[in-house]
Amino acid sequence: MNRTLKLAGMAAWIAVLCSTLTVGAAQKGGGGLPNGGGGKIFYDSNLVASSMNHDGTAKTALFSRTANSPYGGLAASYSLHNGKRWFFQMADPSYQQFQNIAPELRFYSQTGQYRVFALNFENLDTTTTYGDPGWVPGDQEVSFVSRRIVDPVWDANWDLVSGTVTEVGIFAVQVFYDGAGEPSGISAPYLKVATPRVTTTYGDCSAVSSYDWSPNGTALVCSGNYLDGTSSVGSSLFTIGTSSGVVQVVRSANGNHWPVWAPGTLNRIAYAEDISTGGRQLCTIGTNGSGRTVVFVPKQTGTGRFVKFPCWSPDGTVISYYLVAPSNNEDGIYRISTSGSGKTLLALWPAGLIDWK
Repeated sequence: MNRTLKLAGMAAWIAVLCSTLTVGAAQKGGGGLPNGGGGKIFYDSNLVASSMNHDGTAKTALFSRTANSPYGGLAASYSLHNGKRWFFQMADPSYQQFQNIAPELRFYSQTGQYRVFALNFENLDTTTTYGDPGWVPGDQEVSFVSRRIVDPVWDANWDLVSGTVTEVGIFAVQVFYDGAGEPSGISAPYLKVATPRVTTTYGDCSAVSSYDWSPNGTALVCSGNYLDGTSSVGSSLFTIGTSSGVVQVVRSANGNHWPVWAPGTLNRIAYAEDISTGGRQLCTIGTNGSGRTVVFVPKQTGTGRFVKFPCWSPDGTVISYYLVAPSNNEDGIYRISTSGSGKTLLALWPAGLIDWK
């Protein structure tokens, strides 16, 4: 074999070796990133809604929200309708005064355009509308937790002195769109799914403190005090059939928060679970309560580190989450494979996760 053929053969062998190493690196996540994901991650930072690629690149500020939201903490939700991405926010411009609650739904496009619709609560209780405003699958409705009260009387602390609670659960408003596919109006709120009740100083409230819809909209996964019925902030996990109303306990232990239903037909739930030594860890569990898996345990160093707002990737192979940490070098949005490998920091110091689409 002459020198030219030997060099050509060596070059080909090196090319194969490099190709193999590259594939191996990709299979391992390429610098720590787990395989899969896709889509974009949407997050909130000091009233600015932003997006980034699933690997943390191409961070882009989309728009600034016009008001804080007293409802649900997260303040915004993301969905896709007719090719247009719309966020919405439950806001109250008079919240600082608190004596004249006037809730609104505000819809924002990625270009910063927004439309405001007054939310006609009638006898719906604005003081307990705390429950995770979000899109119902299909993008035709927006849902939230509340209750309907006839002739309510409040004390100075906004505790219910008297009044008849007639409905408790997940309420919804229908969203109307114009010919361009943009929100043009909303309906009056109506009870979408009745939920178990708990008795508190505020009167009968929903047992649900946070929830998420199944991909096909036929069920909800909820966090709440369904089992003891004594307070409005709960932590067991349960599902509710949206048509049947049947409640199925998924996890009866205390300390489970922000459940999110996996996409497609995976039939799994990601959630944040309290740790006995402090903080919260990231877990997944089957919708029937089987196969609980601890995905990520934050290292505790005297000050708690808390996992919040988990989100599934569109392909169901990766989970993003917000880690609240005492160190500025750790507080941020992360992604990790469902097996617990490839933990990767994507963005520092966010205000929270919105969604991953």
